[in-house]
Amino acid sequence: MSKTPVIPDFEDFKNDIIEIFEQVAPHTEGTPDEDLFPEGLENPPFAVSICTIDGQLLQLGDHHLSFSVQSISKPINYGIALEERGEELVHQHIGREPGAENFEKGMVLNRENLPHNPMINSGSIMSGCLIKPDWDNKKKLKHVTEIWEQLCGGISLEFDHDAFQKEMKASHSNFAMAHIMMENGAFPENTDLQKAVEFHYLCCSIGVNIDDLAHAAATLANYGLSPTTGSQVFSHKTVRDMLSLMLSCGMYDHSGQYAFKVGIPSKSGVAGGLIAVIPELMGISIYSPPLDKHGNTVRGVKFCEKLVEKFNFHKHDALFSNIHGKKDPRIDYRKR
Repeated sequence: MSKTPVIPDFEDFKNDIIEIFEQVAPHTEGTPDEDLFPEGLENPPFAVSICTIDGQLLQLGDHHLSFSVQSISKPINYGIALEERGEELVHQHIGREPGAENFEKGMVLNRENLPHNPMINSGSIMSGCLIKPDWDNKKKLKHVTEIWEQLCGGISLEFDHDAFQKEMKASHSNFAMAHIMMENGAFPENTDLQKAVEFHYLCCSIGVNIDDLAHAAATLANYGLSPTTGSQVFSHKTVRDMLSLMLSCGMYDHSGQYAFKVGIPSKSGVAGGLIAVIPELMGISIYSPPLDKHGNTVRGVKFCEKLVEKFNFHKHDALFSNIHGKKDPRIDYRKR
């Protein structure tokens, strides 16, 4: 007897997603990251890809384009650090609270003189230090890329050399943060700051397309189990911790508003990518380079806002009653 798909009426779901996509597509406001797109973009691309935990796939727009993961690398590196070093050690060096890297107000670090959380640059630099600390950066990058490839379904990923060079040229603030962390004793002993900051940018420069990201998000939605290969990439506990901080800290200084309005664990990157994870259902990825003032993709945020208006995907939406009037794609309404 065949197993019922997690979204039984995928065609109906697809039609709803196409409608949302078309509503969001005209929103071309925002500005692409000037380091990655110094000449701007006249016709900015827009793509959405959705992968369910049982491998159903929906692709819309410019889903063939490749781009660098940028800050979407942060939850992945955090997960790798948790798997390899353990929660206790990791959080001796990184906090768990939302917080900004605000130089003007002296809020670069938290009250314990640690990065506020793993989803901002200071925390990402720290996560990278905790991954195979005795290895050189070339070997470390190969290790992290291999884990990304498992998350994406066993495919091969390319490295975006152009993005890496552009980012390193604009690395002054991250080196400044690293020196502040070093001065305050946040790093493990014998940390090499040049190596630490460079590794942060190496991980940000892993190249993906929108379908790769959707599969990675679906692996997280499946609590670390790849929907297509059956490979257990992360443990349930690690994914739970990753999703918790993505929900509270994953959208830069818009994280609180986003958690309130959208309520889906998400992470954005300044290249224009965004992943959203709906546990035990699907992973969603969106690509559109124009960014809002917080550094999040404008279309990506709007798409997710409209998504939770249509479906009961908010973290605190009722699942077992329809008091909100939203659709639940887990239900086959054809049989009612």
